[in-house]
Amino acid sequence: MTGYFRMRAPTWRDLHAIGELLAICEQAETGQNSRTAQEHSRALSDAFQKTPLFSLARDAWLLVATEQRCIGFASLWRSPDAPLNMVISSRIHPEYCGSGLGTLLLRTAEQRAREVAAGAPATLLSWVTGSNTAARTLLESEGYTATRTFAKMDYPLDRETPPPQIPAGFTLRTFIPEQDEYATYEADNEAFQDSWGYVPSSFTTWKLHNIQRPDFDPSLWFLAIQNETIAGYALCFQHKDHKKQPLGWIEALAVRRPYRRQGLARALLQTAFHEFQRRGAVCCQLNVDLENPTGALHLYEKAGMSRMPNVEIRYEKLLNDAHQSAP
Repeated sequence: MTGYFRMRAPTWRDLHAIGELLAICEQAETGQNSRTAQEHSRALSDAFQKTPLFSLARDAWLLVATEQRCIGFASLWRSPDAPLNMVISSRIHPEYCGSGLGTLLLRTAEQRAREVAAGAPATLLSWVTGSNTAARTLLESEGYTATRTFAKMDYPLDRETPPPQIPAGFTLRTFIPEQDEYATYEADNEAFQDSWGYVPSSFTTWKLHNIQRPDFDPSLWFLAIQNETIAGYALCFQHKDHKKQPLGWIEALAVRRPYRRQGLARALLQTAFHEFQRRGAVCCQLNVDLENPTGALHLYEKAGMSRMPNVEIRYEKLLNDAHQSAP
């Protein structure tokens, strides 16, 4: 389907329509929704306002069809901690796949990235659902390379869950705002230094993306403590699926190097299961790098989680790379 369309910068009034588009695309790609359209809109609004290097007028593009129907959206994101690692997020309404509009959005976002890089070496990142063969083909035809695969794990909460077995010498408690913020930030940066492609963030950026967000709930952040030191943590959030049923989400679960292989990660995982079960969530989910060197996938499977059918694939493209341009 093609017909009339127009590309322009989005405005705040477009947030609801963009949220609906994102929900439609997710449903088409995965067969389910991890967020409602309203939650997508709210998350975008929060990101627009709080991402320091983002400009709604220059770093986002909206495709509208007749009657101002939103049929495509793309955005370019940069972090102050790694401004030349840029993320392109692009979605096309399923009815318009194969129309060439996805290519238009991708190339427009990439042109903006080249302007930002101003000739300096930069990396473009983009995430695609594994089942979205059209998007994968497009990225590969535009010079992007698949570099990593992530799976979503699911734990239904309609079953009996074993109580957490907390290792001797450790205590588990919830996060205390202000008191635990910097210590949790330090633990997060240290624990994820083993993760592929991880870029350490500043405290300001970390706080922005984890605490200063609309769904932050300190009673869903679980800390494993030994001698007043954070040994491990599970940072969780609660969303709603497309049926508006509560859904538990584990954003990050990690244990610092000196405290691994003692059962802490499993205890934190089961603590999250129990709390979401108490709150009436239908399931608990998380993402895992299938090549994670710490054995995270095995841990989750052993705890009773199962892989969902789809995967997320991370694509990369180098801009202004000296090796590529050398004769």
